[in-house]
Amino acid sequence: MDWSIIAIVQIDFNARILSDADVQAVEGLLRKDNDVDNLNVHPRSLSFYIWGKEKVGYGVLDGLRDRLRELGYDDFEISAREYAASGKGYHYRSQM
Repeated sequence: MDWSIIAIVQIDFNARILSDADVQAVEGLLRKDNDVDNLNVHPRSLSFYIWGKEKVGYGVLDGLRDRLRELGYDDFEISAREYAASGKGYHYRSQM
């Protein structure tokens, strides 16, 4: 991927756990966005990455927030933390 910024998103549900049907609805909404990756679904939380080149587009979070409200969830928290690419990494190649 040619992305320079990543946001790690965490959604926590406080009063109610996600039903299987709601997990599928949320998953369908997030999977159609090409900038979302590594979706982890648990009954009380969701976590995933949002990638961006110049900036992270948080519109998908607005859509997710609205969808969760439509599904009857009223006690949840969405947080995202951005990280810029550091250029640091690790590479090893053995000599032949």
